[in-house]
Amino acid sequence: NFLAHTYIGMPIAVTVEGANILTRTLIVFGQGALRAHPYAYREIAAVEKKNVKDFDRYFWGHVGHVIRNAFRSVLLSLTRGRIMICAPGDKHTRRYYRKLNWASATFAWMADLAMASLGGSLKFREKITGRFADYLSYMYFAAAILRRYEAENRRKEDLPFVHWSMKYCFYQMQVAIDQIFRNLSVPLVGFLFKGPISWWSRMNSFSQWPEDWLENKVAELIQVPGEQRDRFTKNVFMPKDPENQLAKLERTLLMVYEAAGIEKKIKQATRSKVLDKLPAPALYQQALSKNVITQAEFDLLDKLQAAIYDVVQVDSFTSQELVRL
Repeated sequence: NFLAHTYIGMPIAVTVEGANILTRTLIVFGQGALRAHPYAYREIAAVEKKNVKDFDRYFWGHVGHVIRNAFRSVLLSLTRGRIMICAPGDKHTRRYYRKLNWASATFAWMADLAMASLGGSLKFREKITGRFADYLSYMYFAAAILRRYEAENRRKEDLPFVHWSMKYCFYQMQVAIDQIFRNLSVPLVGFLFKGPISWWSRMNSFSQWPEDWLENKVAELIQVPGEQRDRFTKNVFMPKDPENQLAKLERTLLMVYEAAGIEKKIKQATRSKVLDKLPAPALYQQALSKNVITQAEFDLLDKLQAAIYDVVQVDSFTSQELVRL
């Protein structure tokens, strides 16, 4: 079973430096928030060097940074990013750049608030740091999606993938920030985050889960052989051995696409009662006898049925073999 063996091997793929959960809760945000912060690491370095002048400069710069991000987050939330008039992108992606600016301001403000309120204990609040890591990761994904769309000359045919991916990323950011608001214990004003701010965040969310029609469109596009699908799968290994299971799956997909027009003719003939409602092999035979399809088309359908039967097979064992196992 081709898919079963892939599933069995998944624990190997998700192990990096220890389990991925350690990367999520300690490294992505725990180290990244400090190293990538414009002031935090410099403040620590100034303390270690006992340089009061530098510490004072970085500290007050940090305070200004927090205040600016707080105002940016509030204004961008109230306007859903529209206050950013000169956003990059085209008419299809400009709103995503605005939302990403809004999301980054909220992340920066909440990250500073978490570090200030929890201090060194933040690294022991793995669920909080994990949610910050999720939020940060999906911001990176969103930026990468927009960058690829621009780098590949804004192909119109890629827009369904862009829209689905961006909505998915913003939805995951929303899930993360809602959980942060509900669980972050901030002295004095913590009730605001668990109450009014959390309520406003849910009412004014970045995005909902992508709509079904968009998911259906994406699913349809990735099943259509051609230049676009080839671009998405160009780095996927495709074995040349025709007996390899992956090669069989790809060959069967191509046959399904090739036979789609023939299947449509048969369905139309069935609806108009030219053909009876029969199981596939008998239906194809009747379609051939009534000249709904040609002999060549019948041969293709027959070959396709055999290919489909072959690829859906799984490992099977006799009772004697099971006893030995």
